[in-house]
Amino acid sequence: RNDTNLGMQENVLKVVREARGDYVFILTDDDLLQPGALAKVAQATRSHPEAAYLLSHLATVDERTGAVADVHRTFAVDTVTAPGIETISRVAGSAWVLSRQVLKRDCIDWDTWERFRANIFFPIIVAGRLLLQYPACYLADFLVKHTWFNAVHWGAFGPNELAIELRLAADRTRCMSAILHDQAALPAAQLSTERWESASFRSYLYLPVRGYHDLIHGVGEREARRALEEAFLMTSAR
Repeated sequence: RNDTNLGMQENVLKVVREARGDYVFILTDDDLLQPGALAKVAQATRSHPEAAYLLSHLATVDERTGAVADVHRTFAVDTVTAPGIETISRVAGSAWVLSRQVLKRDCIDWDTWERFRANIFFPIIVAGRLLLQYPACYLADFLVKHTWFNAVHWGAFGPNELAIELRLAADRTRCMSAILHDQAALPAAQLSTERWESASFRSYLYLPVRGYHDLIHGVGEREARRALEEAFLMTSAR
């Protein structure tokens, strides 16, 4: 228990630092552990002790309606990946939900986590650093049921859904440059970062709801353009 409310990012960092197990399985307060999940994780870590990271399928339920909003699968079958930039590009984008991730404590890059701790998508950054350096295990199974738009959680990131979506998009766009912060001069890192940033930026522009189109209708074109330029690192190409 904390003396004061630390917020999500600081609280998770503290919890993982204070954990004493060889592996940390994280389950946040708005998600549900599925039957048999921990036994499956334990078996995976025994079968693949070389892996420093584990991820799984994810079903997301919209808490406002109770309906399944999304089912996300990174691989169709159980998979062990080799470390490197190609694996980051394939897997890290799936790591936005903290629950259902398993971290090998001795392999965590604490310096990078501390440096980019303010990013909403710090789970992607932490996972990316593990994927860069160690093999990873993917379980093609649903270990956790995730809930979306938890009122207490999302309300901390903005006054309304339009502002929250913009903040989410901007932070996600910065993840690859954070993961590869110490390799920025390498051509492969530059290419991977540019692809990630361009894809993330376009995804926000063309969101069917709560994206740039709705932002224009909500605050006007001039104010929306200003918000966009403040939120993203705008290159001449963009």
